[in-house]
Amino acid sequence: MLTTSGAQQALDLIGRVLLEAGDRVVVENPAYLALLSAWRPLGVEFLPIPSDAEGMRTMELARVLEKRPKLIYVTPNFQNPQGTTLAVERRVQLLQRAREYAVGIVEDNPYGELRYGGEHLPTLIELELAGSSGAGPNAIIYAGTFSKVLMPGLRVGWAIGPEDIIERMVQAKQAADLHTSSLSQWVVLELLRAGVLKEFVPVLVDNYRQRRDAMLEALERYFPPRISWTRPDGGMFLQVRLPHGMDATSLLPLALQRGVAYVPGEEFHLNGEGRNTLRLNFSNATPPRIEIGIKRLADLFASA
Repeated sequence: MLTTSGAQQALDLIGRVLLEAGDRVVVENPAYLALLSAWRPLGVEFLPIPSDAEGMRTMELARVLEKRPKLIYVTPNFQNPQGTTLAVERRVQLLQRAREYAVGIVEDNPYGELRYGGEHLPTLIELELAGSSGAGPNAIIYAGTFSKVLMPGLRVGWAIGPEDIIERMVQAKQAADLHTSSLSQWVVLELLRAGVLKEFVPVLVDNYRQRRDAMLEALERYFPPRISWTRPDGGMFLQVRLPHGMDATSLLPLALQRGVAYVPGEEFHLNGEGRNTLRLNFSNATPPRIEIGIKRLADLFASA
C-alpha cells in the first residue's frame, strides 16, 4: 500500500510506471475525465467499451481484449460521470476476462461509501481475494481516497497493489512530491481514531440521499419524456441525455446566463460521442436550489 496525495495522484503514478506511448487501455465509455487527462499525455490509446444501466458491458470485452491492452480501468461504484454501478455478475466476468487475456486492472473507488440505495457490492479486489472469480490471481491496483467522505482539501488517498508495482510507484512519487503531506496524514489519523468518520459518513449519506432524491423528483416533474437520465444508487453525479442533435456544450453559456451550471458530456466520451449528454452534480446544493436549477434547465431545453 502507498499513501498518495488523493486518488488522482495514485492514477497518475500508475500511468507513469506502467504505461508508455502506444500502450492500450480499456475504459468504460464515457470515462472519468481526469483519468483520460492524466494518461493521454503518455501517448496511450483508449479502447472504449459501451455501458448501460448496469455499468460496463463486459460481455463485449473479448473483442477489445483481442487487441492486447495493458490495463483495464474501471470505476465499479457510482461511476463518474454516469453514476452507474457495475453489476456483480459483470464484476466476476471482468475478472475472468482479465485473467484469460493477462490484462491488469485498475479499480478506482472514490465513491464506494456513498451508497443511498440497493445492496453493497464487493469490490473487484475483494472478489479476487475471496477467490470468487476462479483460480489464478489477477493483477489489480486499487485506488481509494478520503476526499469524498472526510475532507477534499486534505488530499489523502492510497493505492493497494502487487508489491513490485507499489515499489515502482514509490520511486515515481519520490520524484513527484517526495511524500504526501505529513500534517494531512496526521489529521486523517486523529479523525479516524476519534471515530469521526464512522459518525460523519452516515450523516453525509443521508444528506446526499435527500439531494439525489430531490434531483430525481425534479427531473421527473419538469423534464419532458424525450430527455432521459441515469438513476444512481449512490455517488455524486448523474448523466442526462438530450435528444439527438442537441449540443450540451453550445447550450452551456445559455444555462450560465440562467444561473445554472453543468458539465458537458462530450469530453467524457471517446469516439466523438456524447455531444448530447451532460453531467449533473447533486451533492453541492440544497433540495430547494436543486429544484430551481432543474426547472431553469427544463425551460432552457424546451426552448432550444
